[in-house]
Amino acid sequence: ITKITRPQLEVYEPTADKQTGAAIVILPGGGFNYVVTDKEGSEAAPWLNGLGITVFVLRYRTKDESNLPLWKRPVQDAQRTVSLLRAKAADWKLDPKRIGLMGLSSGGQVAAIATARGEERIYREVDEIDRQSCRPDFALLIYPWNLWDTKSQTLMEEARPGAGYPPTFIVHTHDDKSSSLGSLAVYMALKQHDVPAELHIYRNGGHGYGFRPVTGSVVHTWPKRAEEWMAHLAGAPVKNVK
Repeated sequence: ITKITRPQLEVYEPTADKQTGAAIVILPGGGFNYVVTDKEGSEAAPWLNGLGITVFVLRYRTKDESNLPLWKRPVQDAQRTVSLLRAKAADWKLDPKRIGLMGLSSGGQVAAIATARGEERIYREVDEIDRQSCRPDFALLIYPWNLWDTKSQTLMEEARPGAGYPPTFIVHTHDDKSSSLGSLAVYMALKQHDVPAELHIYRNGGHGYGFRPVTGSVVHTWPKRAEEWMAHLAGAPVKNVK
C-alpha cells in the first residue's frame, strides 16, 4: 500500500474459545515507501489467531516530502495504536497488560524505536486515548532494517534499549544485507540491562521472507521459536505450546 497519509488498522480476531486477551500490533516492512500488508502482515493472522492472539496490522504513514526522519511518523502511529488498544481494550476483549509490537524490516526499525522510547511519546497528547501508556508489553523484531549505523559502527541512537525495555524476541539471518549486527547490538544492550531477550540468527534466508519458507533455509521455523518464547513470558500471550 503506497501514499498512506492516514494510518489504518486491519483487525483479525481469534475465535471466542481461543481468545487469551493478548494482542500483537504488526508493523510490516516496505522501506517507508509502502507497507506490505499481506506478506509481512495479514499472513501472520492464522498463526497468531490460532494461539488466541488478536492481530492488528498497522498501515502506518509512508514517506512524504517533509524533512522528518523516515521512522518518525510511523513511530508516532505505532505509539498511538498501542494507546488506542489499551483505551478500547474492552471492545476487543483485550488485556491492556498483554499488548505487544511485532515489526518486520523497516517495521522492525519502527518497532525497535517505539519500544526503546517506552513511555516517552513523540507527539503531543490530543485526547483521552493518549493518556494510556504507549509502551508495549513485549516486542518481536523480525529482520529489523538498518539498525546498525555503518559509518559510526554502532547501533542507531534512537533504537538503543534501556532498563525499561520490555522482553524482546529477535530474528535475523547471517546473509541479510541489512546487517544482523543491529539485531546483535540490541540483544547485547538488553543483556546488559538484564532485560529478558532471545536472539536467533539463521545461517541464510536473506531478507523479506515474512512468514513464508525460503528454499535451502530453515528460517521459516522462526514463528515456532517465537511461539515457544511467548509461552514463557510473564503474563504470556500464549498459554499452551505443544
